[in-house]
Amino acid sequence: MKLKKFGISLVCIDGEKVAMGVDNYIVWKEILHQQGYRTAVGVALEFEDPREVFELLILSIERAGYRPVRYVDGNS
Repeated sequence: MKLKKFGISLVCIDGEKVAMGVDNYIVWKEILHQQGYRTAVGVALEFEDPREVFELLILSIERAGYRPVRYVDGNS
């Protein structure tokens, strides 16, 4: 299975959620850089295993000082 694309969505946009998103984005880029991925704007990341994406996302959320939760959007 190839993961074509993924995204991070903030469930509710307000000042606090935007700050959380920025915090997570900064840590996400640091983790990707440490793992050897290119993090330049416009670079499409390729992962061997789709689970790796989610493991790294969860790691970045936790390192940013937040707790990941499961949210399923039925509109996707």
